[in-house]
Amino acid sequence: YMAGYGLGFIQDVLKNLKLADGTTLKTAFPAEGMDLFSKLILEGHQYFVFHKNYDWNTAGRQISSPTLSNIELPASILTDAAIVFPAKATEFNNFANYVANSNQALLNPIGSKFFFKSATLASSGTNYHLNVKMTSSRVEGTECMTSAGLKNKNIALGSTPIMTKGTEYANIYPTWDWNRIPGTTAELNAMPIPAYNASTYWVQATLNPFAGGLSQGSTGIAAFSMSYGQNDTESGIVYKKAYFVYDGAMICLGNGISATTARPNNVVTSVNQCFSANNAVIFDGIEKTINSNQTTTFSNTLQWAFHENVGYVFPKSGNIVVKNDNQTGAWKDINLTYGTQINTNKVFSIWFDHGVAPANDTYEYIVMPGTTLTNVKIYIQNPIYQTVANDATVQAVKSDSKHLYGAVFQKAGTVDFNSNLVITVDKAAIVLISGQAPNYTITVSDPLYVASNSVKLTITNKALIGKNASLVGTNTVVNCTMPTGYYAGSSFQNVYVGDMNLPNIVTDLKTQKPQAVAFPNPSKGIYNLKSESPIKSVEVYNVQGQKVSELLDLDSNNVNVDLSTNCLSGIYVMKLLYSDKSQERISIVKRD
Repeated sequence: YMAGYGLGFIQDVLKNLKLADGTTLKTAFPAEGMDLFSKLILEGHQYFVFHKNYDWNTAGRQISSPTLSNIELPASILTDAAIVFPAKATEFNNFANYVANSNQALLNPIGSKFFFKSATLASSGTNYHLNVKMTSSRVEGTECMTSAGLKNKNIALGSTPIMTKGTEYANIYPTWDWNRIPGTTAELNAMPIPAYNASTYWVQATLNPFAGGLSQGSTGIAAFSMSYGQNDTESGIVYKKAYFVYDGAMICLGNGISATTARPNNVVTSVNQCFSANNAVIFDGIEKTINSNQTTTFSNTLQWAFHENVGYVFPKSGNIVVKNDNQTGAWKDINLTYGTQINTNKVFSIWFDHGVAPANDTYEYIVMPGTTLTNVKIYIQNPIYQTVANDATVQAVKSDSKHLYGAVFQKAGTVDFNSNLVITVDKAAIVLISGQAPNYTITVSDPLYVASNSVKLTITNKALIGKNASLVGTNTVVNCTMPTGYYAGSSFQNVYVGDMNLPNIVTDLKTQKPQAVAFPNPSKGIYNLKSESPIKSVEVYNVQGQKVSELLDLDSNNVNVDLSTNCLSGIYVMKLLYSDKSQERISIVKRD
C-alpha cells in the first residue's frame, strides 16, 4: 500500500524529522530507526515509482477512486529526506531530480528486487518498470472495503504493470475489463461475484502456499501457483505461473490452466491492457497495423506485436486476441461513492483465449519494454531467451548470451538447459545460476516458506568450489540452507568458483546486423538460406530447445533446409555457424 497509507506515513515521519533537524530533539530518533526509514524510501518506494508515478499494484482499493488511483511521489519528500539524511543526500537528490523531470532517465538503474514478505517482484531500468504481484496463504491480495475496489478480485493473482512512460494506466480503471488485468488468468464476464455494499470487507486470499521468488542485479524470478487449492469457490480456475525478468525482458510462462468446475465463459490470460497509442504493429507471417476500432483473433499465427515502446513476442503463438478500440465504464462500477457518468477510453489489449473449459492449457510470451520496433524484429531473427521447460514439474528459461539459467520447480525434479548444464533439486525451489567462468552466482529460494528448510541442488558433471558445496562423484552438490524466522522465503545466494563450460555467446541487439535471410518464411517446410558469408553448418531447434535437424560441412552462401517431413507445424530456430566462427539465429515458421 505504498501509494496510499505508505506515502502518508513517509510524509508524516519526514515532517517530524525535518522539524527536529538541528535541534537536540534529533537524538530522540534512534540510529537504527533512521537507517531503516531511509531504506524504506530508497530500497522500497524507489522500486515502485516510475518517473513520478507509483504503479497500480501499490494503490490498494484507491485504484477505484478517480482522485487517488494515479498517485505521484512529490519531489519535495525526497529533497526533505536529503536534508534529514546528509550521508545519503546524493541518492535522495538524484531520486528527486528523476521524479521532478518526467523525461529524465533513472541515473542508476536499480534493477530487480523480490520482496519476499509481500510476494512482489519489482524491476526498473532506465526506460522501463515492471512489477509482478502475487497472493498466497501468507499474503492477502488487494482489498475491497468502504464501497471501494469492487472489482479487485483478481488484481493480486500475478498481475503485471508494464510501464515505459508512467501514465500508461492513469485513471483507465473504470474502462478496464477487470477480468483481463495484465498478467492474470481469469474467466471472462465473471465480475463482480460478492454482493458488495457499504459494510463489505473482502480480499483475495487463497489456501495456495506456492508463491515465491528471488532476485540478483537486474534479474528476478517470481512464481505463483493456484494448483494447491484455494478458498475462492466461485473461481474454479487453476494454473501455474512463472515470470523471468532477464535484463529488462519479462518471459512469462503458464501451464496447467484448467477449469475445475463447469464454467459458462471463456478463460483468458491477459498480456496487457493499457491506453492506446492509436495503432499497433503485428506480425502473423505478414506485418500489419492494427488500427483503432479493431479486434482481431489470431489462431496460432501471431508471432509478435509492438505497441508504444513495448514489444510482445509469442514463441509458441497460441489463440491470441489483439484489441485496439474504445472501452466504456463508470467509476460507480468499481466504487459506489462515485457517479454513473460513462467514461470512454481508447484501450490497447492483448490476451490469450483458452476457451470455455480449458484442460491443462499453456501459454508463453515475452514482454520487451522500453524498446523499438526495429529491435523487436532483430530479436525475432536472433532470440536470446529460450524456454526449456513449461510443465507441471518445472518452468525454466535460459539465455546463453546473458549467462542466465533460471528454473521454478513445483517439486523435486531435473531440468536440462541444453547448454551443457543439468540441475536437480530434491524439493520445490526456485533456482538461478548466472555468470561466467571462473565465477558463478547461485541463488535459491523456497517458494513454500518452510521453516528450517534446506534444498539440495545437484549440478551434473560439474566441479565447483564454494559455500556448502561438495563434489559427489562427478557432480557438485550444494546444500542450500534457507533463511529462517522472519527471513523465511528470502534467498540463499553465494558465489562459486570453477568452469562449467557453458556457451559464451555475445549478442548486442542494438548493433547486430543479420547476415542471412530464410525464405519463404513461413513455408511448408522448405527454406532457402542466402547469406553474405559462407555458412559452415545449420542446426534447427524446436521451441523446447531440442535439435530436430542438422547440416554440416557446407561452406556455402546458399543452403536449402528441408523440414517438410520430420517437423510439425510451429516455430523453429535455425542456428547458423559461419566460416569466421561467428553465429546467427533465425526464427522460422512451418505451416501445413
